[in-house]
Amino acid sequence: MQQRKTGKRASTEQHKKTFVDNATMNNDSSNYRRFSSILSLWSGKSEFLVTQLKMLVVLAFAYVGNTWDPSYERNENHNMSMFWLMNLLLVVGAFLTWTHKPPSNVEKGKVTLLSREQTEEWKGWMQWAFIMYHYYRAFSAYNWIRVFVSSYVWMTGFGNYLYFEKTGDFSLKRVVGMVIRINYFPLILALAMSVSIDLYYVVPLHTVGFFITMLTCYIGQSLEGGRFGVVLSYRKSRITAIVVVLIMHVLFYETRAVNFLQYFSHEIYFRFQADKYSAWLGILSGMCMSKASEYMDWAYGGDNDTSKINDSSGFPNSHNAEGESVDTDNSDKVKHVNPIHATSLRWAQRILGTFLIFVWYKSFGYLSDKLEYNPVHPYIFILPLLGWLMIRNSSRRLTESHSTLLEFLGRNTLETYVLQFHVFMNHGVQHIPVIIPGADYGSNGNGYARFANMILCGVVFVALAVWARKLTVSTQKTVTDLIKLLNVDAPTQRGNYDIVSTKDNDNTVGAVSAKGTDGLELVNVSANSQTSDKV
Repeated sequence: MQQRKTGKRASTEQHKKTFVDNATMNNDSSNYRRFSSILSLWSGKSEFLVTQLKMLVVLAFAYVGNTWDPSYERNENHNMSMFWLMNLLLVVGAFLTWTHKPPSNVEKGKVTLLSREQTEEWKGWMQWAFIMYHYYRAFSAYNWIRVFVSSYVWMTGFGNYLYFEKTGDFSLKRVVGMVIRINYFPLILALAMSVSIDLYYVVPLHTVGFFITMLTCYIGQSLEGGRFGVVLSYRKSRITAIVVVLIMHVLFYETRAVNFLQYFSHEIYFRFQADKYSAWLGILSGMCMSKASEYMDWAYGGDNDTSKINDSSGFPNSHNAEGESVDTDNSDKVKHVNPIHATSLRWAQRILGTFLIFVWYKSFGYLSDKLEYNPVHPYIFILPLLGWLMIRNSSRRLTESHSTLLEFLGRNTLETYVLQFHVFMNHGVQHIPVIIPGADYGSNGNGYARFANMILCGVVFVALAVWARKLTVSTQKTVTDLIKLLNVDAPTQRGNYDIVSTKDNDNTVGAVSAKGTDGLELVNVSANSQTSDKV
């Protein structure tokens, strides 16, 4: 009797196991069919595979460059005169390629603040100085270079804040696209070169900055939408979110909790401390973008249209309870400063911008000991940054003009940053490759040969970086297209910011667009732009 019960129980268990196995097989089969169906619909799979093969060629070039001999130690290349000469040549190139390009899609009387062209230009000259700083071991420019690096991270918070405010896009597609754009090429390059990702420290800085910005915007929009059981107004919700994230920063970076970064490496520990508030300050600046744009419209929007002006009260447009601009003059959409005071206003802005840079330099920027400067840098770098932006945008003509050469350099900052260590310099950034005979620092070394060698290596280096960027963008585009096939929700449009798309769906340091951004290559983040789209 007991045997029959035992046998029956065993039979029942076997049936259950068989049923579960069959269900699992059916489920696996269903998932396989679904995955196969998605792959068949993925139009970019061929492009993706071809792109990865091309990327192997880029890595091969980088490997050859990194191991190239002959070479000489980079410390022997210390030359401040050449550092300043190369920056002077860049100024000449910027002057020769200076162009005025008023936006065609902006309303009459409005000024596009921080256009894509201008932000790319900004990144371009900073990147040039950064690379020449490494190449010529320009130790005395250290404090300025620290400001430039922090400006890049600032752009990540600034640009992505405007993106999330515009789109409300917290989708998997957005996250995957950003992670690929910032991390894909640096990671495979680090693996191929057998170096730590610490060498490319701006990559984790930008990645964390992106997620901090995403969290801030999600909290703000959730508070406005009542997801946390409380409904706040637009402005109160954003201020609350920014304050909450600031408190998180303080509790981490200003306490022993920051020692957690030591588990990664001392380099990560140092770099994150140096830019602990950079992305957050970019977020705060992004929240102030609408007011800054309103000021630009008032101050400079009438530069090319003085037929209709407001009185000389000196105040921008009125606003309603929702913070929206109110048109109080039916004859013109935007009020402008009285032309009598316009010139004085421009120069006052330039003087104030110069004063901010002067305050930074006289307070701490002049310090030659970086160990003395580093602790205060996270709290003061914002002064020269804002000072530069005030000078650079101190008239409508200046705001709408840019250098096409610097814009080109700025579009490729991520790739030029990581490849400089293996192609423009080599052996893990410790040596300078020698292609032209006589370009070393030996007894037969020649200054003209070294200059020609630098130019030749630079041409190869920039060409390889441009190609790597195109391949990375292609990888990003094809993968995000695949993510889209997985039925990821499309972003919702919100906010008052318009983000301009790019022709190749690039993602950018601080960039904004409905399709994506990495904070490394800024797109148009203007509050006045009338079109939108990109990543």
